[in-house]
Amino acid sequence: MILCDLLSSSGTLNPKSAAGADFLLDIKGQLVQVEAIAPDEATEEELRAIRPDYSSSNFFSIGGAIHDLELPIVLRAIKGFNDKECKYRTDRPFLIAINTSKAVGLVSRDDYVLRRFLFGLGNLQLTRMSNGEYFKHFEQVRYLSKPGENNFEVGFFRNPKYQHVSGVIYTSQSSRGLVPDGSGWSNYGVTYMPNPLALHKVEINFPYFRRLECTTDRYQEIDAEHKFVSTLNV
Repeated sequence: MILCDLLSSSGTLNPKSAAGADFLLDIKGQLVQVEAIAPDEATEEELRAIRPDYSSSNFFSIGGAIHDLELPIVLRAIKGFNDKECKYRTDRPFLIAINTSKAVGLVSRDDYVLRRFLFGLGNLQLTRMSNGEYFKHFEQVRYLSKPGENNFEVGFFRNPKYQHVSGVIYTSQSSRGLVPDGSGWSNYGVTYMPNPLALHKVEINFPYFRRLECTTDRYQEIDAEHKFVSTLNV
């Protein structure tokens, strides 16, 4: 319901056919398919999200590099993408909406998860040049692996194979936490990342979504234009 509420602020939601995507959003005559998924928690223990201990004696006991802490969330996001990317019509815009809320813990970083699997970008790094100046750039990570398995390539939005996917709508927040003025986990809300290689681009700036844009020349994070105000009676 919250996704419908968010989308309806940008266009008109139309009924879908039995075999179609979850939502059809009409944006000024452009009909956009939207498929939503909340990937199940992994059955393998090592792929599950780390569950923080909030007791006063153990609050800071998680530790570790962000890659190790976020890997289960990244893998669940990849699973959601792979389950949906090839299922629907390729002759019109297609968005995949992924909610990994079951994997949220103390360490959730939505921008990290998105740039990791969609563009193969990791941690922000600082490099010193020969003239003594520094410049910022992201770690390049072309491959990831599940524990005990072979590597697989990431960076889906750098690969023309996925040009039929117009973009990804993503959140790691529980639906309760997205209710305005409600209680729940507080993180980045909902983020939209357009595919720069998309065959059918969705030319709209969703007003309640954060936006990540990444091309060969630039990476930028853009805050939502407006705080979300629901039209639902919750």
